[in-house]
Amino acid sequence: MADPGVPSFRRRRDGPARSAPRPALRALLTAKGYRDVLHTSLLHGPLPIALLTAGLLALAVLVLRRGRRWWTHRVPVASLVGVLTTVLLVLIVQVWWRPFPDPLPGVAVLWTGLTAAALTLALIRPVRPLGRLVALGAVVLVGVAGVNQVNGYFAAYPTVGAALGVPLPNQVAFAAITPQAARLVTATAGQPLSAA
Repeated sequence: MADPGVPSFRRRRDGPARSAPRPALRALLTAKGYRDVLHTSLLHGPLPIALLTAGLLALAVLVLRRGRRWWTHRVPVASLVGVLTTVLLVLIVQVWWRPFPDPLPGVAVLWTGLTAAALTLALIRPVRPLGRLVALGAVVLVGVAGVNQVNGYFAAYPTVGAALGVPLPNQVAFAAITPQAARLVTATAGQPLSAA
């Protein structure tokens, strides 16, 4: 039987008590605002819309520039890199490697190409430290928007907490579960298994 003097977060069924979380971390993990953020949906509501909007605006920041050379040389090169990346991705995943029985969804192919084009645009921008930093942030926003769109297709991570790998409050680790002895049923000739 568990020792009533030991706090519940330190008790374990099959072993010694583990150390208590630091007070500041424990306060953060139990704070209502933190739980609310972890339960924010990545599939529905304002967050996916905000991520998509931020990603598209970041792509626009990377594309929109003045100058004929930009539009006649650099944007077509970035577009070509995006298209070649998507073609290469489809060839590798769907023709050569085939790790999935289904073809890649169009949203994954589209956002891979957009992210590759955004990265190319960021790399071929004129060199200024602040400009490079803004371009890098824009590429990250395009990538995050793309990852969230692919997650919206597969619904693998429904909340922010699931995406960060934060366990649910009452979740028990699989290793902590003690296996039960298997009951072996032996069949007798001419008798049903329920009689055994």
